[in-house]
Amino acid sequence: LTDIQLPAQIAAISNGMFYNCSALTEMEIPAGITGIGSYAFQNCTGLTNVVIGDGLTAIGNYAFQTCTGLTAVTFGENLKTIGYYAFCQCSSLQSLVLPSGLEAIGDYAFYMCDAIESMVLPANFNVELDALTAVLNMIENLKSITVEDGGTRYASVGGMLTDDSKSTILYCPKNYAGPV
Repeated sequence: LTDIQLPAQIAAISNGMFYNCSALTEMEIPAGITGIGSYAFQNCTGLTNVVIGDGLTAIGNYAFQTCTGLTAVTFGENLKTIGYYAFCQCSSLQSLVLPSGLEAIGDYAFYMCDAIESMVLPANFNVELDALTAVLNMIENLKSITVEDGGTRYASVGGMLTDDSKSTILYCPKNYAGPV
């Protein structure tokens, strides 16, 4: 299986649906799909690009774990939950732009995603700080975090995460590359 076009009437991708489909290279999740089950694309090592439609609200636990060829994920704006270990060991994933609707990120969601150097958070990003820093601590090579202008909870200064008034540093990436 190298390519698949999901029919419009499909509402969810079940647990383990494409598990170990190592020849699958790209996946576009249509807007009608609201959920991706646990382990759905686990170990799809040939998968390089995923585009998630705006209908998706939840990515299950381990859904894309060990997709070592994955370099890019485009998240739909209505995504609410990324499960734990969802993108763990996606060692080629280069950057993250998280959607504005995101409410929860599971522990270790991006663990061992060693190519990620930058992350962009939307202005209205509202995930709890403890949950966010738990995820950030697992991204070993992260150099900078950017929060879009007008942040209501968070902001960024020189690649560091701050409170919305930019008066308190909340998180400095492990491989911070900004001014000292």
